[in-house]
Amino acid sequence: MSQFDDVFAESAVPEMLERMGTTIRYVPVDADPVELTAAISELKDRPEAEDDGRKRVKRLLVAFSTDPDSPYGGVPNPATNAKIEIAGVSWPIGDIDLGGGVARVTVERHVPVERSRSGYRK
Repeated sequence: MSQFDDVFAESAVPEMLERMGTTIRYVPVDADPVELTAAISELKDRPEAEDDGRKRVKRLLVAFSTDPDSPYGGVPNPATNAKIEIAGVSWPIGDIDLGGGVARVTVERHVPVERSRSGYRK
């Protein structure tokens, strides 16, 4: 790691997790789940482009420590086949970006949109 990464991991990561942290579970495929503290972005919700508006894509950016010995927990090498549980909801992992003692993980769910026909509701 660079000197910047070392300083960022030592000073900025604990502050970020202390102020913005939420408890989540990292659920790997072949091991026990790990409970840790993570900073979670605002939910991004958009229609799925190629599905004629019948599904929506919900996306979050989740940041957590890569140091398993930190007081906030951590996962040194998150895997794309693992899942993240937030408030009991399971999110598949998409992209992973590691650096500065932080894993920045994009999680994404595709959910159906319920629609009603005109005249069905009054």
